[in-house]
Amino acid sequence: MTQLTTVAPPEGFGATMRRDIWWLRPTLILAAFATFLIYGTICAFQEPLYTMKDAKGNPVLGPYVTPFESPNLIELGLAPAGVNLGPLLLTPALLVLWAPGGFRFTCYFCRLAYHRSVLGDPPGCAVGEWKRTYRGEKGFFWINNFHRYFLYVILIFVVFHWIHFLLAFYYKGHGLGIGVGTLVTGFDTIALTMYVGGCHSLRHLVGGRQNHFNQDSLTFKLWNFVSKINAHHGLWFWLSLGSVMLADMYMRLLAHGVIKDFNTWSSF
Repeated sequence: MTQLTTVAPPEGFGATMRRDIWWLRPTLILAAFATFLIYGTICAFQEPLYTMKDAKGNPVLGPYVTPFESPNLIELGLAPAGVNLGPLLLTPALLVLWAPGGFRFTCYFCRLAYHRSVLGDPPGCAVGEWKRTYRGEKGFFWINNFHRYFLYVILIFVVFHWIHFLLAFYYKGHGLGIGVGTLVTGFDTIALTMYVGGCHSLRHLVGGRQNHFNQDSLTFKLWNFVSKINAHHGLWFWLSLGSVMLADMYMRLLAHGVIKDFNTWSSF
């Protein structure tokens, strides 16, 4: 009779019998998260871009709006302007970043990414993790149960992104046109729409509660459409995370005169 020999896997955090560079992906994800959090935190406390004017009193961003200030609750009259938080100024970004931040943090795909890269729980398939007692969605991570409610809020943000994208084709006093900023805003808007459009909670909302479908019904068509986007949810997560930072970076460099926007208005 053939004797089977079993080999006990190594124990301890990061211990594994894998010979590939399994640590590369979680390391890159950790770096991406850290870069976005540091950049977003710094920008959230800086002077609002919508208040910045040129020598003629025109907005330095022309028809553009940075996604970090969308929607602008201060400009909409829903929040007071000029409020100081000690040495810090209450900015439009501080008022709204909690919503996309909460939506992403509780996102099903994002949970997988930060549990592996940030918490090392586990850092990879067949890789040793920290010794701890698994508590599921309890304690701090109880907040994950609010993902569906963050979805309702972020859908409003998507609407405002589309409004600002459409307004990026019209510069007041100069008429219709298009610029690099329009394209940057458009890409960010589409990436965010696809990311939210593939949300697991949205998929459940439009049809996931059904036990069976009438394939000619609107419910089935919506569920099928969201399901197709959901198949690439991770891709749209990263594209939208990168696009929102790049769009804000572009607007910030433009506002401070570091770069010029190539556009048909030739005004800024």
